[in-house]
Amino acid sequence: MDITSSVEISRFFMYNGLLHSLGVDGKLYALSVPIEHNYWEWEEQLWCVNEIDHVSVTLDEHNIWIQRKYVHISGTRGYLYEGNSLISTHSLNVNVIRNYGITTLEYVEINKKTMVMYATPSGVILNNVSNARIGFDSKIVHSGGELIKVIFDRMVKVSIETYTTY
Repeated sequence: MDITSSVEISRFFMYNGLLHSLGVDGKLYALSVPIEHNYWEWEEQLWCVNEIDHVSVTLDEHNIWIQRKYVHISGTRGYLYEGNSLISTHSLNVNVIRNYGITTLEYVEINKKTMVMYATPSGVILNNVSNARIGFDSKIVHSGGELIKVIFDRMVKVSIETYTTY
């Protein structure tokens, strides 16, 4: 049995009980449920913006944060959805991404250029962070600047530290 995909995928995630993907074309897709046929199909989600650069889903899977690709010199825009409904938009500085925790009340913003992370609502600031998320236990899990570093030919070091939010 061959498995093929009609869409080139950059990442997968669950949202609203369905498997979704971010295509390398900057569009959001959901995997269809095969009712009338015996194959699964990626369906473009027309309810949200295109030219997507970053996606974060709350851990309760009720909300999705979609950031557009670089919009203009001063920054980009992020769109927060509940289900298929847009509930708010926010402007962000260039190079900043947002990752949500359990709900929309907890999130981290990471400047990918300076590698500084700021957590809301705790106010925790961390340096040398390449990616982060607030977990179910309200702790910030983050990776440093060199998440994966090849030490020898076949040895890989992964450095992940955990910090408690305040």
